[in-house]
Amino acid sequence: MVHPLETIRERKQRPHPSTFPVKLPEMCIKLHGIKNAKLILDPLMGIGSTAIACAKLGVACVGFEVDEEYLRFAAQRIRSLG
Repeated sequence: MVHPLETIRERKQRPHPSTFPVKLPEMCIKLHGIKNAKLILDPLMGIGSTAIACAKLGVACVGFEVDEEYLRFAAQRIRSLG
């Protein structure tokens, strides 16, 4: 079983140095209020944790990332959601 909050040891296996768990943006979006969340903007998208949280919650998301490797990895993670 995967722990819901990733540890620093698990992050070493990630392709991005500042990975955070999907649960973090999920909690922030819920705290703000999903009814109020028409569109989430993530200007530092990284590997897509915020976009995944948005997809799980049914909220639209736009993200920007300058590193093509991170962007490819984020797209792969998002596509894997089905």
